[in-house]
Amino acid sequence: MEPPLHLHVAPSDDGTNPSGSVVAQTDASTLMPTVEQAQHQLRAALAQGSRDVVIELLPGSHRVPKGGLIITAEDSPSEDQHTVVWRGSADSALTGGSPVTGWTKLNDPSLPAGLYIAPAPPLLPNGTARHLYVDGARATRTRVNTSVILGTVPGHPTTPNLRLEERPDCPACSYIAKSSWPLSWDNPSDVEFVYKVGMSEPRCAVESVRVLNASANTTRIVMKQPCMWNLIKRDWQPVGTIPPTWLENIRSELAIPGQWYHDKQHQKVLYYPLPGQDMAKVRAVLAMEEVLVRHEGARNHIWSNISFEHATWLRPMQSEGFVEQQAAACDQCPYGVANKTHRAAGCGLDDVYVSTPGNVQVVASHNVAFEGCTFQHLGSFAASASNGAQAVAWRRCIFRDISGGAVWLGGTDTWNCNGGDTSVTNPTPCTAADPSTVDRNYTIEDCEITNIPVEFRAATAIFAGYVSDTVIRHNHIANTTYSGISLGWGWGREGGAVGNNHVTANKLESVMSDFCCDGGGIYTLGPQPGSTVSRNHIVQPFRDDWPYPRQPCITNKSKHTPTNPPGGLGKYSGCGGKGIYHDNGSGGWNDTQNVIDGSWNRFITVNAPWDGHLAFGPGENSANKPAPKVKARNLCPGPDGKIDHDCRVNITGNWIRMPELAGNGNGGSCDGIYSGRQVNTSCWLNNWNWMNGQMQPTWINHTAGYVAPTNFKAPFPAAAQAVIAAAGPRPR
Repeated sequence: MEPPLHLHVAPSDDGTNPSGSVVAQTDASTLMPTVEQAQHQLRAALAQGSRDVVIELLPGSHRVPKGGLIITAEDSPSEDQHTVVWRGSADSALTGGSPVTGWTKLNDPSLPAGLYIAPAPPLLPNGTARHLYVDGARATRTRVNTSVILGTVPGHPTTPNLRLEERPDCPACSYIAKSSWPLSWDNPSDVEFVYKVGMSEPRCAVESVRVLNASANTTRIVMKQPCMWNLIKRDWQPVGTIPPTWLENIRSELAIPGQWYHDKQHQKVLYYPLPGQDMAKVRAVLAMEEVLVRHEGARNHIWSNISFEHATWLRPMQSEGFVEQQAAACDQCPYGVANKTHRAAGCGLDDVYVSTPGNVQVVASHNVAFEGCTFQHLGSFAASASNGAQAVAWRRCIFRDISGGAVWLGGTDTWNCNGGDTSVTNPTPCTAADPSTVDRNYTIEDCEITNIPVEFRAATAIFAGYVSDTVIRHNHIANTTYSGISLGWGWGREGGAVGNNHVTANKLESVMSDFCCDGGGIYTLGPQPGSTVSRNHIVQPFRDDWPYPRQPCITNKSKHTPTNPPGGLGKYSGCGGKGIYHDNGSGGWNDTQNVIDGSWNRFITVNAPWDGHLAFGPGENSANKPAPKVKARNLCPGPDGKIDHDCRVNITGNWIRMPELAGNGNGGSCDGIYSGRQVNTSCWLNNWNWMNGQMQPTWINHTAGYVAPTNFKAPFPAAAQAVIAAAGPRPR
């Protein structure tokens, strides 16, 4: 067998490398100046025949080419017994950033003293920037509360003096502000409005600002389209007249240390240093690329011990914006088109929304693995796999400082056998999809995922849409603003041959810190026969024990009063969300041997479980299309194409400990009404689970035989303690 070809890549000499980074003593014949040159050598070698190749990134930062490093079939061995290994050291990084240098003090009496200014790096995509990192930390874009800056409506102290303008010639186009302040914005088309609606946090950018009535001191703020149209007119959770919560990227609001502003007109970067920062010595990096690496039709690549850093994502400030429907899946319907009546991507028909991409992507590729890698300082999801990507794994990776979630798997548009083709007017739901096009065989294991998302805060740490044969195990997921793990899509749509998904031995703690209450530690949608949630430790620390800097349960405080629930909020009030939450249409799950502890709103919930629909036509769903398309309420299609899989939810043998009755609601629930029909048979209601030192006949506190727990400090049994000890990343 031919020995592996070894190539070495020198770090970039562009100022992105820390002081002291040097090129190791390397054979000059194998030393490449850039990763792009190494890719050329890789292709030349594979053109001579399939073989193993090792590409070693020497310590330091390696700048990806413009548009990212695109890995295709040309870069892949033709035989599966061969691999391409991209290998780094503890200090090897692939970066999409460029250094910001030449800082000088800013002399502008309209802004605070102590600000610095520097030229933006050349070749900035679209001349636009959203993410700056200084000394390894994310700088914050300028941000101001809408009510603070625009004032409030008389008699309504929390309502900003900003109203939606519904013009006949341009509906959902603009706002009217009773203020001339917007006229002072330096770059109005770069200002973003951020909203908080239900469990979403959408964003739309401004198009222009103009005087409406000078004598009345009113200003018209025109918003970018179709973002604003979707935000106002979408079918589910439309913003309507709800004003934005805050505004971002306004020069005049640069007033807090650690904040920054990009002056697009003059291509300058403004920064307010943190205490102790010496601007003559700081290492500032502006994220330039939206894609670091994209595998497209590739196979047999392994990434080992490499850090993926400094990427951005620009769509939120462009015309489409970020109109989040749920979990970073977005509405993106054309302007003027009614939501859920058009088969364009992002119109919401058949629950089809637009995915949020990863900065590292695996598309229609097979056998790709990331081992011991770090994903940090990223502006979208860290990584994604979709469009028929198969056998993709993340092992022992670290995810931190990411705008969205850690990993996005599959899509929300693959429930039909036409692969989400928007030109098809009558799609056929998949019961036996082409195996090569199914998103399947994913693994996320032994990873550390903490303190995310930091920008798109309603994203989940791990999101999986229509996927099958997926294993998420032994990960530590902590301090997330929304759900920890989300599996499934479609609210009861059967999906594109999905199932056999397993969530096992993970440790999830301190989730749902910013959103209440429709989410949880582990959240599912739709039927996924043969799937399991087992041996996970899911804990919501009590308020006094909260281990992370964010203030916990902030949204839940508005949900309770001294008389609701009875007895008051309580020291251990639920943070909102459920430990395990099987939402609409969920089926085929077996939940067992999970330890659920702490201040949850509910511990295990099954809401509107699978009710037996096997097919939907365009615009149909379980609410408007009852029988005759019902075969059996407890059966659903699976990955093998057969339609007779057991689709009940079985919850048994779990350990639950609630800290007190007040503020925690029920131990759990299994809602029996779906589409107006009683479907209790979709849940096993005769199982037993340990709760606070005693066995309960179900997890519902109003079922016969239930005894309200009184021992709120009951220690877990030895078997439960063994599950706790084994949950999370395994020692190497």
